[in-house]
Amino acid sequence: MPARTSSTTSAAGDRRSSESAATRQQVIDAAVETIVEVGFDLASSREILRRAGYTWGVLQYHFGSREGLLLAVLQDSANRFTELLSSVTIADGPPADRLESFLAILDSHYGSPQYVAALEIIFNLSHNPDTRAKTLDVLHDLAERSRPPFVRLMREVVGPTHENGRIEQVIFHLTRGFSLSHVIADLLEYGDGHVPTSPEEMAAERRLLAGALASLLESAG
Repeated sequence: MPARTSSTTSAAGDRRSSESAATRQQVIDAAVETIVEVGFDLASSREILRRAGYTWGVLQYHFGSREGLLLAVLQDSANRFTELLSSVTIADGPPADRLESFLAILDSHYGSPQYVAALEIIFNLSHNPDTRAKTLDVLHDLAERSRPPFVRLMREVVGPTHENGRIEQVIFHLTRGFSLSHVIADLLEYGDGHVPTSPEEMAAERRLLAGALASLLESAG
């Protein structure tokens, strides 16, 4: 039998590592789906693993416990947000156009089911004495890593002549609130035949909000 070469061994190791990472991500994605659909309390390890198609051993190997999995979901959301901010820029143009681009970028995070799941995890784990410290560690890490690209992005939005911390905070909170309001409305079951907002409707509403924020920005200058 021929001996295995170092390149063959390395390739096999890379494949196992890739498969392990994929399995881990599948469980994280299943946790998000479960929390969004049935809520935090009913998102048991059993239900998450049923949706992911794995057994308890997989969860234990990758995360240690349900709480470890939930912290991993929170960390995954934080990583996605930081990577998003670092990968985008706002093109120069009229204030309304820059603000519309900013709204669309942040909506891809704050308007996602992943962010809703992350909020539920934050609310619950941060009030649990056993998980509070680790939860706050993730949030502090997110704040530190996301601050530089976020500040850079906000400067591209408001321009060098409108640097105003208070105005920037208002723009951020209105942007996040806009996205979160829509995703919550679309996820809740009102029993009244609610139809989720279409991409075209969202784009039209973003343009309206961007125009209003542009007026605010100009009046503050």
